[in-house]
Amino acid sequence: MVNQPVLIVDDEVEMRIAMSETLKHCGYPVEISHNAIDALKKFKQNEYSLVITDMTMPKRSGLELLKD
Repeated sequence: MVNQPVLIVDDEVEMRIAMSETLKHCGYPVEISHNAIDALKKFKQNEYSLVITDMTMPKRSGLELLKD
């Protein structure tokens, strides 16, 4: 079991739910963000074992998030 949560970043509700439920079922703690701006705020305040991001989101892409 991992102590640090996984951060899921996706603008599509269905994808966030599907990934979150799958990871929780495997024993991972999960946090979600609906966009890259929100994710960046969370990333600066917390430590994550893994970040899973959609690459094509409005306003700021997953690639831009990873560069930040």
